Amino acid sequence: MSASSSHADSDSSAARPRSAAGRWIWALGCLLLPLCYVAYSTFAIRAHRNLWGALDALTFLSCLGLSTFCLTAVRSACLRFLLLLLVTGTLSFFFLANTAYCRFFGVWLAPELLRIEWHVGTSVFGGALRVFTWWDWVGGVVLPFSAMLLLARHRRRASFSIRKRIAVPGSLILILVLILGPLVRRSRVWASRQTPLLYFVREAAVLCAQGILRRVRSDAAAKRAKPIEARIWEHFPPPQAGYLLDTAPRYPLLKVPDPSVPCNPAIPLDRERPPNVVLILLESVRSREMGAYGADPSFTPNLDRIAKKSLLFRNYYSNGYCTVRGEFPLLCSYYPTATEPSTYHAYPNLKVSTLPDIFRNRGYETLWISGFNRNYSNQYNFLFRHGFNLFCDIRDLPSDVPKLGWGKPDHTVFEFAIGKLDRQRQPFFAQVVTMSNHWHWHWRYPTADETPRVSAGQTYVDYTRGIYYTDWAVGRFLEGAKKTGWFDNTIFVITADHGIRDESTYREDWQVNTFQETEIGYRVPLMLYGPRYIRPGRSKALGSHVDLAPTILALLGIRARNSFVGSSLLAPAQGRERQVLLFAPSAEWHLRKGAKYLYAVRRGDPAVRRLGADVGDSRHVLVECDGDILQSMDLDRVRVCPDEERRELVRRAEDVIFICGYLRDTDRIYDRKSQVRLPKP
Repeated sequence: MSASSSHADSDSSAARPRSAAGRWIWALGCLLLPLCYVAYSTFAIRAHRNLWGALDALTFLSCLGLSTFCLTAVRSACLRFLLLLLVTGTLSFFFLANTAYCRFFGVWLAPELLRIEWHVGTSVFGGALRVFTWWDWVGGVVLPFSAMLLLARHRRRASFSIRKRIAVPGSLILILVLILGPLVRRSRVWASRQTPLLYFVREAAVLCAQGILRRVRSDAAAKRAKPIEARIWEHFPPPQAGYLLDTAPRYPLLKVPDPSVPCNPAIPLDRERPPNVVLILLESVRSREMGAYGADPSFTPNLDRIAKKSLLFRNYYSNGYCTVRGEFPLLCSYYPTATEPSTYHAYPNLKVSTLPDIFRNRGYETLWISGFNRNYSNQYNFLFRHGFNLFCDIRDLPSDVPKLGWGKPDHTVFEFAIGKLDRQRQPFFAQVVTMSNHWHWHWRYPTADETPRVSAGQTYVDYTRGIYYTDWAVGRFLEGAKKTGWFDNTIFVITADHGIRDESTYREDWQVNTFQETEIGYRVPLMLYGPRYIRPGRSKALGSHVDLAPTILALLGIRARNSFVGSSLLAPAQGRERQVLLFAPSAEWHLRKGAKYLYAVRRGDPAVRRLGADVGDSRHVLVECDGDILQSMDLDRVRVCPDEERRELVRRAEDVIFICGYLRDTDRIYDRKSQVRLPKP
């Protein structure tokens, strides 16, 4: 053997370790980089609140990493580098978008946000720059691209063979997953587990154990649910006068009208001409900024004026933290999902009683009007099946009107609504949804210069400009409605889908403690306005979105079969003493019972430390306040309640959350038999 041959062999043997090291670096980099993203996201946005979302994100990113590892089997070094650059950029974009979304809404990025029109995604991402820290840019952009450059240095042609051996079976597995995933999604077991971003990948992975998991999970849930069902009316408000419990054990929440009790409305009505009902759902309007609720300055002069002629509820809360999770309890009087995709997405055919369905069965025309897309979060599919006949969205509004934020301007939506309602047969039930006051609020509002000035950060200034504009649009709508023939025979219900709980939306002079943060984020307005029917007043009744549908039915003297978990806010005070208000029913749920507040808090919170409260394993603290805790800046007026009482309320709230989820999963809420065929939107 020649010296040159021996020298070549030694060079070849020396290259093998470097080639093997490169292969291992590629494998670890492609498979562990997604894990690093999820780990940092968990730290950055506290994603431990939603384990399913974290698992799905990990699945999605790992799938990208595996795809990259397989595709790098191509021989072109330039193409391999471009592929790596593309996937790294995708990962960074995913991280930044997910971080911004989660910090605002409290959950991982849901697929419905990716399915809506592109202008929505760009508007959210543009405003997200304000919530990023320099750690986010380092962890989400600088480090990943640095790791990409390091990986790019380890390209070796000798590694093609191993990558080819992995690429072929890996690609076949991915194709198999994509084929089997939608089939698994249709199964009843996982219908309630639709989670963000390629959930079908995880579902397909457990396809082989599906039968065992279903049996174990259903048996465990049924065992826990049985004793709760036996005393279910200890957890929910008992049926009001005029209702009887149905004897069907499959539907423990079902209530039927009692024919022996006369049905009297709370207001004088003409039975031959029932009143119309218009539900105005305001986007992201908190009671904290309204003069009718004590704000100074007030950003709602029109609503304040209307409040003087309305029945206003001072202690009213939203049950969810986003539009669809606020709309669902309003219409269905049932707690929404919180750690999963919206009920509209996860349970489009859910058997549940709804307010529009009851109105439709009474001969009402039912309309849903919005300046946004009716298909957002599967709203159209769900709401059409559950009572709404006519839908009007951004496609039906004038095309020559430019968008304002996420959709058409609120005042344009209201002008369209007046014309649409003018042409409807009475009586009608209409829901008008505003959208212009949607995060991130730096739109060009036409009333921006008129908004009261406050000393605050730019985000709060933008937010109040949006509230002021929406208030102006509502005022124009009601003034225009007065000129129509249906105004005098209409009851207007004005409320908001949810509040905002974020430090950037607080004024600089607010000294907000952890208890007030919760109150600010979930307390929203509720006004019943109708000069012909509603007597002005102020109510201290404690209620939330689940109580609205029973309140409207009691107001109109309508009794119908239902499975509502709420109760009428018009009921006598002594009849509501047992009521416990539960809002944000998720891993961080909150509860209120009279002057006692049970809040989810962070360990080591300054306010909790000062009070010396024990948060226990559930991380909830129970306090009592002299007066309204939202207005009480002085913690000396807040007292910690006995731990035994706290544990009892925690158990009660967890039982309510569990049984609502169990009945939802098993479709045992309501015996709704009719199935509506859905036309093309």
